[in-house]
This record gives sequence, C-alpha cells and structure tokens, in this order.
Amino acid sequence: MARPGIRFEQVADAAELLLSEGLEPTVDRVREKLGTGSKSTIGPMLKQWKQQGTAETGHEQLNQDVVNAVKALSEFLQQQASEQIQEAELQLEQQRLQLQQRADEQQQKIVQQEKQLTHQQQQLSVLQERTEQQEKTLNSQALENTRLEVKLSEVSGQLYESRQALQEQKAANKTVHEQFEHYQDSIARDRQHERSQYEQQITRLNQQIEQLLSLNKTEQQQLRQQFTADMENLKQTHNAIQAELHQQLQQAQNDASKTIEAISQQLSASEAQNQQARQTLNELAAEHRQLQQTLQWEQRNSQQLNDQIQRMNEQHDLALKAAREESGRYAKLLEKLSGQAG
Repeated sequence: MARPGIRFEQVADAAELLLSEGLEPTVDRVREKLGTGSKSTIGPMLKQWKQQGTAETGHEQLNQDVVNAVKALSEFLQQQASEQIQEAELQLEQQRLQLQQRADEQQQKIVQQEKQLTHQQQQLSVLQERTEQQEKTLNSQALENTRLEVKLSEVSGQLYESRQALQEQKAANKTVHEQFEHYQDSIARDRQHERSQYEQQITRLNQQIEQLLSLNKTEQQQLRQQFTADMENLKQTHNAIQAELHQQLQQAQNDASKTIEAISQQLSASEAQNQQARQTLNELAAEHRQLQQTLQWEQRNSQQLNDQIQRMNEQHDLALKAAREESGRYAKLLEKLSGQAG
C-alpha cells in the first residue's frame, strides 16, 4: 500500500518537472524530487503516468497535425487572399491613376476651353464695342447723309434757280435781240426818212452839198462805228453771260453727280460693313454656343470620371474589408482549433 501523503498527482508533477528540465523521469529521480516514498510505490504510479502520457501524446500529435494542416491552409488562403488583394489594389491603383490622368486631362481641356471661352467672350465684347462704334459711325453717316441730302436739295434748288436764271437770261437775250432788230428797223426807217428829206432838200442844198455831204459822211461813219461797237459789246456781254451760266450749270451738275456718287459709295460701304459685322457677330455667337456645349459635355465627363473613381475606391475599400473579415475568420478558426487541441 502506498504511504499516506504520496499521491499519483505528486508523482505526475515530479515527472513533468523532470521533463521540463530535460531529464528522463525515473523512479529514483522522482523519489529524489519528492524526497520521500518507496520505489515500489512510485514505480507503478510512474508507469501509469508514462502510459497516460503516451496516449495523450498520440492524441496531441493528431491534434497538432490537424492544427498544422489548418495553419497551412489558412496561410495558403491568406497568401492567396493577400496576393488577390495586392493584385486588386494594383489594378485599382492603375485604374485610379488612369482615371485620375483622364480627369486631369479633362480638367486641363476644361481650363483650356474656359480660356478660349474667355478669349472668345473678350473678342465678342470687342466686336460688340466695334459694332456699337460702327452703329455710332452709321448714325453719324446717316446724319452726314441727311446733311448731304439737304445740301443736294440746296444744290438742286440752286441748279433750278440757275436754270431759271438761264431761261430768264435767254428771255432777256431774246428781248435784247428783238430790241436790236427793232433798233435796226428804226435806224433803217430813219435813214429812209432822212434820205427822203435829203432828196427833197437836194435842190435847196445844192450850194452846200459839198460841205453837207462831207459832214454827213463823217456823221454816218461815226454812227456806224458807234453802232458796231454797241453791237460788239452786246454780243460779248451775251456770250459772257451764256458762258458763265453754262459753266455754273456744268459745275453744279458735276458737283451734284460727285456728291450723289460719294453718298452712294458711303452707303454701299456702310451696308457692306454692317453686313460683315452682323455675319461675324453671328459666327462668334454660334462659336460661343458651341464652346458652352463642349464645356458642359466635358464637365459631365469629368463628373462621370469622378463618380467612377469614387465607385472604384468604394469597391477597393469593400474588397479590403472583405479580405480583412476573411482573415479574421481564418484567425478565429485557427484560434478555435488551437483551443480544441489544447
């Protein structure tokens, strides 16, 4: 029988302590550790402990194999998940970089188009200022045209007055010509009357014929010279008046023609400038509308790219979260298996 105070648990504890020290548990070593007990008492207990240890060792070995297999599977799955996560992260990063690059390019295009739009708006403002200036110029030209029309009316009135004056001068010339003919007829009649008187008085004037004849010739010569001079002066005056009136009329017609032609050219040039300005303004307005549409389209594309990047980031976060949860499950399973093995 075993002595009181020596129990199986004491023998088992002493044996395990020897194992922890790297020594083979024997009866003598266990008895030495315990400091009491006989070999006959310790031997059966030590044998029972060794048999139980052998059974537990087999069970522990089986559990250890299962744990190792689970660990290997977990490490393999974690490695695959890590590789897939890294590959997914790399693809997501590449896609993100590509999308970011496209977004940057789109942003640069938008900035460039905004600059172009600003430049076009500045050109449109300049063109509007030019149009306003041209409208002011057209208004000034309209006023000038009105003034020229008034002047043309005045010139037309002057031309009409000149024609009236010419007609009056022609009438006056006709009157002078009629008076001249009447004067010639009167002189002829007077001469005839005088000749008759001379013939009637010829008898009475025979004695004074030489003196009277000489005196008569002198007077007739003076009268003829005076008459010729008067006729020449009258003709020169008539020709000068006609020439002056013709020149004034010709000058007035030339001035009126030049004025009308200049007004027509100015009106044609103004109309052409207005037409060109309207066409340019319409082209710029159409280009401005097209640029606004392009800018809106680019902004929509940029918003779509930003949304796509945000979705990719969310997918990336979800993938990482799923991988972490999967790793956590593997860790919990491993911990559970390790607990069961213990």
